[in-house]
Amino acid sequence: MWSGVVGSTFGSLARTMNMKKILPAVFCLFVTLFFGFSAPPQGSIIGKVNPPQGAGSVLAVMGRDTMRASLSTGNFRFNGLKAGLYQVWIKGISPYRDTLIRNIAVTDTNTTDLGTLRLPR
Repeated sequence: MWSGVVGSTFGSLARTMNMKKILPAVFCLFVTLFFGFSAPPQGSIIGKVNPPQGAGSVLAVMGRDTMRASLSTGNFRFNGLKAGLYQVWIKGISPYRDTLIRNIAVTDTNTTDLGTLRLPR
């Protein structure tokens, strides 16, 4: 009779001691995964094409990376950009010509506003 009680109590005590050792390790692992691997800060580029119907698409290029923005009434926005120098290429619809804007600086967490870009004929 006593052996069952002692064995049960000892097993419970052993599980409690293991939990006390495991919980701090699990907590440290959680903190490391949550905060240690957070995404780097990212910037954005915004602008407006005039006339809005003159552009078919807008691309942002940095090195080998190319992103396409959607056009909504001439407005465009590129989010989640790494810091660096970009080129924005607006593909014109006839009679409007393509337009290339070079050396657009994007910095972490900042928005670079290109303002209104008038497409040439």
